[in-house]
Amino acid sequence: MAILPLGAEGRAFRATHGDDGPIRYATVESSRGCYHACTFCLPRAVTRACGGPCYRQRSAGNLADEIEGLYGLGGKLYLFDDEQFLPPARARHERVETLASELERRGLEIAFTIKCRADDVEPELFRRLKRMGLIRAYLGIESGCQRSLDLFGKGTTPERNTAALETLDGLGIVADFRCLMFHPWSTLETIGREIRFLERVLPVVPTLYSFREVELYPGTPLARRWRVEQGAGEGPWSVRQYTIVDRSAELLRRLSRLLFGDAGPLPQAAERLSQAWFRLLVRERLEPAGLDAGRARRLKAIAARANAQALAIWCEMLRFAGEGDYYDAGCVNEMAARWTAQESIACSRAMAEMVES
Repeated sequence: MAILPLGAEGRAFRATHGDDGPIRYATVESSRGCYHACTFCLPRAVTRACGGPCYRQRSAGNLADEIEGLYGLGGKLYLFDDEQFLPPARARHERVETLASELERRGLEIAFTIKCRADDVEPELFRRLKRMGLIRAYLGIESGCQRSLDLFGKGTTPERNTAALETLDGLGIVADFRCLMFHPWSTLETIGREIRFLERVLPVVPTLYSFREVELYPGTPLARRWRVEQGAGEGPWSVRQYTIVDRSAELLRRLSRLLFGDAGPLPQAAERLSQAWFRLLVRERLEPAGLDAGRARRLKAIAARANAQALAIWCEMLRFAGEGDYYDAGCVNEMAARWTAQESIACSRAMAEMVES
């Protein structure tokens, strides 16, 4: 099964795969802005600077009209690109039920993805979304360290993040999330807590871990704090560069860029696994006949093995940063080469297993 944008050419696919056309997808927005206050978020900062409401929703009927029009053109998969798909808690059940009624009344059987936060994940609500066609949730977890969560203004806890991942796994909804391992105030302790959190949730995570760092955008509360502490001017509207104060944490950030950054093997493996999940989940929702029942289990096992290897490397890196001589360039380079080779092998093995499974 191929998954292509709505309107993309499908003749090449049909020439090699027969008459079963690809599944078409469309990106849709059901709302604008976000009512939360994460301190690193650029869209939130821009919305506040512009004035007016920070969060606005289209009516369920208006949204269903657009989906119905795209459905008539062959659209079956919808990627909701809202910063926050679900409204505040007091309104979200009504919103979901109203949209579900509109889709059912029009006979629109679709698959879709959303962006949300861990504290949005209520079992009954997401069970209803699953029946509507939700196959994947991009989850704003950001951290498994309480100190970092408080710094980011998330208003949640590592325990709540864990519960959200467990709920989605139990419902068969694939969860994607990033871990913001690094920020200007990172320490070996905060990074270690992130790794321990990832170890705890390993059994319920079906995708490859994403090890990222916070970007400081002028206008955000996090950038303002850093500017005040550094005594720096406001500067241009661009990403503000920073060096982590804790030298051991800065070493780990640089190693992370080398091993897990965009130029490494992890993004390619993660993208292949992501596409494998899309093909499986969309078919499970829209074309379940003849589905391989063990495919999901195998994909999840591939993710678990690759993630476990990455965490093993992280544990070694943490020990080295805490005990080794990180001023010894030769030693650092030797260890970095070893870890890079291990991660490359793990990602290559994962991609080979995806083909075989």
